[in-house]
Amino acid sequence: MLHLISLILAYPGIGNLQQIAPQCLKSLLGSVPEFATFVEEICAVMAKCKGSIYAVPDAIADDLHWLTENGLIGYPIGDRPIQVEPLPGTISATHPYSDCEPFQRLLATIRFILHHPFLENTCGGNLPTLVEALKTAGIIVGDAVDTVRKDIEKILKPYKLLPNTPNPS
Repeated sequence: MLHLISLILAYPGIGNLQQIAPQCLKSLLGSVPEFATFVEEICAVMAKCKGSIYAVPDAIADDLHWLTENGLIGYPIGDRPIQVEPLPGTISATHPYSDCEPFQRLLATIRFILHHPFLENTCGGNLPTLVEALKTAGIIVGDAVDTVRKDIEKILKPYKLLPNTPNPS
């Protein structure tokens, strides 16, 4: 899902590039294929940019639906919490964002940044100001500067969800 968000940010209009920016598709794919659906186009770009393992059409369609339902793409949905359902069964390999709470916080942070682009407008790249804005929005509680800094360093920048500028202080 993070790779998909990254592609959406890197290629605005992805899914409709064959119509609105065919030169972009040509530079990415070497030609401008005709895609039957917007998901096919996204999958082709995903396979080229991130690897075919991330370009599964049903998974992309499900992720797009989830991103829309949770207000990360499309129209803002207000302050509704991120909706995450735990996966059934036991997961043997874990990730720092495998638990629902950190994953919800991370995606709520991403949604906040998407709707309030702090680097240019909201917070001017100032981490304490971002943390205060996230507290005000009810996304984080307490002194979470280190948590937000880790989210930026481990997820937001590596997945190119933020530009490669120096880490906010």
